[in-house]
Amino acid sequence: MGQHGVQCAYVDFLRWATQFPRHQMQEHPRSQRVTLLSPLQRSRFMAATRGRDAFLYVQHAEHWLMRLPVERACVSDQLYLLFSGMNLRSGHCMPATALGIKFLYQDELEAFLQAERLWISSCWLGDREEVAGFGSEVIGVPISRQDIVEVLEASTPGTSTNRLRERNRQF
Repeated sequence: MGQHGVQCAYVDFLRWATQFPRHQMQEHPRSQRVTLLSPLQRSRFMAATRGRDAFLYVQHAEHWLMRLPVERACVSDQLYLLFSGMNLRSGHCMPATALGIKFLYQDELEAFLQAERLWISSCWLGDREEVAGFGSEVIGVPISRQDIVEVLEASTPGTSTNRLRERNRQF
């Protein structure tokens, strides 16, 4: 997908997010670049695991996620999807960002902590709120167990973490 398609996906995410009261979409306490979904918004996504594979299913209203540049997933206290930074038409650079999706149950968290790869796919629900089918698009990304704020800082030039690394390389 081209740069324009990714920008449209970000716009679609912002439209989706602004539909909800402020308390349902919050900033991470340690980073403005991480948006946390409330448990209510989390229920719009379905999660499952099988062996070393984890699955995240998105419904039609959340299909914008399938068009965002998901670089990897981090699992710690919840599932975080890391989106690559991008250059905007204005010449500015949008840094990498992340979306936090809470686990509804402790056993779900434990299963995701064992997984090595996350598969993201679209689905649609039938009359009885059960999965009636799956889309043909699938995104596969590795899962790490790193702290999402540390990952974001390391991915952005000019953060204190990167400046320290750059200084150490000089010696």
